[in-house]
Amino acid sequence: MYPNGLVECMIKKAHEKFTKNGDVKPIKEKLPIAAVPYVKGLFEKLKAICKDDVMLVGKGDNTLKKSIFSRLKDPTPKLHCSHLVYCIPCSCGYKYVGQTLQLLKDRIYQHKYNISIKNSNHSALCDHAITNNHTPLWDKVKIVVRESQQKKRDILEMIAVKKTPNCLNKHTDCIMLSTAYNNVI
Repeated sequence: MYPNGLVECMIKKAHEKFTKNGDVKPIKEKLPIAAVPYVKGLFEKLKAICKDDVMLVGKGDNTLKKSIFSRLKDPTPKLHCSHLVYCIPCSCGYKYVGQTLQLLKDRIYQHKYNISIKNSNHSALCDHAITNNHTPLWDKVKIVVRESQQKKRDILEMIAVKKTPNCLNKHTDCIMLSTAYNNVI
């Protein structure tokens, strides 16, 4: 059991902390802080909307580092990139979406090789090119997104397949993507 003097002292200190001239001061909760890019007008509206839930802090995008230093490295050529989701258009207007962790040039070589040996089981692109005698436009390949984590890349590929009009991919590839995302995609 604690001494009465210590308990009374603690109660008095707590009471003084929460009252001023007999009035109870509201306890101010610590709100989570979120830093967002400052855009004049938009930031003020967002801050007013979120004032009870989140403390917004505006951060500038124009830093000294960006204005003094230039990009010292050249960008990596598209075909030498890896860990990505890519899109290859066909001469007929259809598009194939795929993903790879290897270099894009190596993945394209695999598609070309399987088309040349008439292996239609390799991919939907190979099946389409062999069945319809079409030519994929290899030089117009586009990188949709780069992602090093396999699971994230799988999901991003499914989303790209769903978003791409005239997609060659078998939509059975997207079975694992929840239908809850359909309205968002």
